[in-house]
Amino acid sequence: MENILENEFIRPIDNLGRVVIPAEIRKYYHWNAHDPIKMVFTKDGVLLTKSQNDDVENLFSKLSLQPEKARRLYDLLSTLDYIKKDF
Repeated sequence: MENILENEFIRPIDNLGRVVIPAEIRKYYHWNAHDPIKMVFTKDGVLLTKSQNDDVENLFSKLSLQPEKARRLYDLLSTLDYIKKDF
C-alpha cells in the first residue's frame, strides 16, 4: 500500500457546502460514519481531527438519550470513575 501522506486529494464542494473525505483518508485515520469531526481554522486552511469532545450530547447521541438524561448519566459515570481511582 502506498503512503497516504504522499497523496493529494482534490474534491469539489457540493451545493450544500459538503466535501466528501476520501475513503483512503477515513481508513488511515480510523474515521467512521457518524464520528464527530472537529474543524480547526488556521491561517493556512482548515485542520480536521476526530473530536475527543466530552460534550454530553455528542457522547450519548448514539444512545438517543435526551440531554437531561444524558447529563445525569454522564455525571454518574464521572463520579464512578473518580471513586474507582481511590481503590
